[in-house]
Amino acid sequence: MKKVFAILISAIIAMVALTGCMQENVGVTINADGSATIHGVIKIQKEYYDSQYASEENDPIQEIKEESPNATIKEYEETIKGEEYKCFDISEPYSSIAKAKKDVFDGTLFVSGSISKTKFVAKYGKYTDETMTVSQSDMQAMKDIIKVTFSVTFPQKIVYTNGKLSKDKKTATWNLIKLVDSATLSAYTNKNEIKSSAVSGLKVKSNGQKATVQWKKAYKVSGYQIKLGTNKKLSKDKKIVNIKKNTTKATVKGLKSNKQYYAKIRSYIKVGSKKYYSNWSKVKTVK
Repeated sequence: MKKVFAILISAIIAMVALTGCMQENVGVTINADGSATIHGVIKIQKEYYDSQYASEENDPIQEIKEESPNATIKEYEETIKGEEYKCFDISEPYSSIAKAKKDVFDGTLFVSGSISKTKFVAKYGKYTDETMTVSQSDMQAMKDIIKVTFSVTFPQKIVYTNGKLSKDKKTATWNLIKLVDSATLSAYTNKNEIKSSAVSGLKVKSNGQKATVQWKKAYKVSGYQIKLGTNKKLSKDKKIVNIKKNTTKATVKGLKSNKQYYAKIRSYIKVGSKKYYSNWSKVKTVK
């Protein structure tokens, strides 16, 4: 059965396809007792809503009422920049974080991730449902008429997030229009759990005593660390190089001639004076 999160995200997709003016925030609230609430506020230009959703057959709000009987829906109207909007404040309680997690990571928006009492980590994908997939470039083209955000709220203060932190430091929010493909959203309330975003797309080519290393940019990291060695465990003739964040390419010098090298990469984020690393990428043979 479809639940609130999937239906709300599907409503975004429908709006993108129909190019109606709208604003939406979808989020998860983690409660101290281990329960959770998925909530969303969707605001649709009233004239557009009345013309597109005159029939209940294609109304996403009606779908939520039918598919999620435990959801609470408050309807109201609001004026935004001189335009009248039809607004819906929607929430559904879950008895456990695990049950909420199942709906958040249903493949509609996030392709994988983790939610607990102390952290939220999610790998962002493309907007997709059973009928269509909307690319990030298409979303960018409509950023003037569509605003879409995602938030997570904890009962305690967040110690690190790559989203926008609220004044009470308990809520992290991300503007989904501005995210890059495959971005990892993260928020932690325990410093011991902090991890940087994993790095993918590693390519390495050798040229005598140096190697050219390329990778895909990780979302909002402080930098990268590259490790090379002449065995697959990278324990022999090892060389470690730290790279500044604003690049996806580096040259590593000082390698031994006529030696087969292997390489891997990880990212790090800096919180205060401490660096927090991601897992290492898979080891690549230097060609």
